[in-house]
Amino acid sequence: MQRAIPEQLIGVQFHYFSSERFHYIKLIEDLPSSLARRGGIRSYDRIIFLNGINIENDNLAQFDRRFKSQRHLPVQMLVCSPATYDHYKANKMSFSCDLPSVQRLKPIYATSTSNSHTDIPTVRFDNETFYAVQWESSNIISTVPQSAVFKSPEFTNINDICIIEIENEQYRKGKIIFRGSQDECDTLNTSLRSSTINHVFKMIANLFVGKTSNISGLTNGNGLGSLDETATTSSQVLVSLQLYDLILLIETV
Repeated sequence: MQRAIPEQLIGVQFHYFSSERFHYIKLIEDLPSSLARRGGIRSYDRIIFLNGINIENDNLAQFDRRFKSQRHLPVQMLVCSPATYDHYKANKMSFSCDLPSVQRLKPIYATSTSNSHTDIPTVRFDNETFYAVQWESSNIISTVPQSAVFKSPEFTNINDICIIEIENEQYRKGKIIFRGSQDECDTLNTSLRSSTINHVFKMIANLFVGKTSNISGLTNGNGLGSLDETATTSSQVLVSLQLYDLILLIETV
């Protein structure tokens, strides 16, 4: 679920049953077209994960702080029915987002800043607007069309973190870092890659200069270097190889 603005309600109240230590949801009745309803959430669904984090050990105050601190992010929750929750707990089974029984629903997003969402206008996408996106937990940047971003275009801003469709019904989080034509986004992407590669080559050059200097001074009168000096040189070689792998990764993306 993607809000139009961070302050927007998604249409739920969070509750905590302290004696059995579980979190559950109640839908707000006055918001019949809320993001939560459109997203398929039902009253009394148990909350297991919030944005990839298992919250079963959170108390209500901890969960509330976690939820409020992430208002700028899309809301991703793993929930289950009371019967499913009881079955897992009775059989001492653990929940996971990767379970084969998990049903992944299509993301939904607000098309206005209203909390009720009762009047949902038609969202118009054009074929000329693209975004340069940096993927979550990665330095990789890709060019994606406006239609792949699950946020209303009029509310999508630079540095927003959005859910993006990468292929048929496969989704990933990414940060919007640029908006423009496809050529402009591709040019930015190429420029950033070139800058990164040049920076890495300079680091490798500096490391090998240091490595050569150390090798020339490694030997003592017996032709043997000290343990500390040898370890330093080995470390530099290892870092150089890791940087070389990074270059290969960048060039093959």
